[in-house]
Amino acid sequence: ELTKLSTGSTLICAMESEILLGCALTSSVGFLLFAPLNQHRRWRQGAGKDDPRDFFLDTALVKIENTELGPFLISMTLQGLLYPSAIFLAWGNWSETTPFLDTKGSVFKAGDPFGVRVFLYAFFGYLMNDLPLCWSNPLFRLHHLVCLVGIMMTLLTPECGVPFTTGIFWMEIGSLLYNAWLIDETMQNLRRHFPWWPTSQKAINVAYKVGMTASNVVGTYRMLQMVLVNFTDHLGFSIFFFVTGAPLLIFRQKEVHTAEKPASGVPEKTA
Repeated sequence: ELTKLSTGSTLICAMESEILLGCALTSSVGFLLFAPLNQHRRWRQGAGKDDPRDFFLDTALVKIENTELGPFLISMTLQGLLYPSAIFLAWGNWSETTPFLDTKGSVFKAGDPFGVRVFLYAFFGYLMNDLPLCWSNPLFRLHHLVCLVGIMMTLLTPECGVPFTTGIFWMEIGSLLYNAWLIDETMQNLRRHFPWWPTSQKAINVAYKVGMTASNVVGTYRMLQMVLVNFTDHLGFSIFFFVTGAPLLIFRQKEVHTAEKPASGVPEKTA
């Protein structure tokens, strides 16, 4: 019994150490990568070096709803490339006979779904770096803080860890489409930097409404799954995820029906 207790304590310590290291590492990497770029943009702007074709200046000067274009592009890069790669890594390396989305166990369960944890750490790091940029917006500030706590709770939840994380992932795919919709008017007018941006605004509008709704459906299903699986033995987790998840999902779907597309941050099309 003492051996089992000692082994369990060792595993818990290792888990906690990885969580702290993973969150700290991704937060630091994000800062080290993007701080120099931000500093360069500010320097170019302050020095009056207003080259109209400067990509870094454009992403600093162009704003959509008081937010620079740069953070949108960073977020979409993570949502479209890094997050799917991490989830695919976890799925591809799954070594258990039980299904990948089996509700038993945490994100540290047998089968080593390390890619799932990489996604959560990367998402945490992004939120930590984006939080100062949106601090003046109470709604986004609350969203980021709730998500940060939610990620930590997901890493610690004893059951349904992997299925719930995939729900978060699909919600981020919905957010990717939302971001594309938000910056669409601006991107249409910045062809000098983004000639590959889709010309069909109708397609982007439809993709956003359909994709965001679908991601919310998946997110709702996974949230309810998390609540029910943990309800008997881990009531605190069930309460937390329902109290924080339900309002977030309702707000996201409300945005689909009521949000107005932001005007372009660039007055006219540029070559």
